[in-house]
Amino acid sequence: MIRRLAPCAIAVLALSLSACAGLPTSVEAPSVSLERVALDQATVIEQRYTLTLRVENPNAIGVPIRGLSYAVSLGGADFASDTTPQPFTVPAQDATLIDVGVTTNLLQTARQLMTFLAGKPEAIDYSLSGEVAIDLPFIEPIPFAKSGRVAFADLANP
Repeated sequence: MIRRLAPCAIAVLALSLSACAGLPTSVEAPSVSLERVALDQATVIEQRYTLTLRVENPNAIGVPIRGLSYAVSLGGADFASDTTPQPFTVPAQDATLIDVGVTTNLLQTARQLMTFLAGKPEAIDYSLSGEVAIDLPFIEPIPFAKSGRVAFADLANP
């Protein structure tokens, strides 16, 4: 009986190993940056913004993203933090823009608003950090950090 099962067991093991061999064991870290900040609605109590995040994939394969957690600072002050609401895929050697909604109150954004009203700058410094959760086996979440400038006009003109 064992002699009959041995070839079947070897075949199942070989098929299992060959299926796993096709899975990537590492991916190059995607690049994440802040593309745009748009003020959607503003009242005395709260403001609603849309943040557009650019996720660039340097890999030769499409990368399925389970989620992206992020924290954004504008003008040196904490602005927003959250996790993308839905999974998405970034095509091989391409970029995807992801829009995320953010709601703030006047106390959270007072510093950015005062900077805008005082000097009307064309752009504001930002810093963005977080983790990209890749939806592939054996791939741990990949941390990212990026800083740059985003057009401040986008804050005033939705």
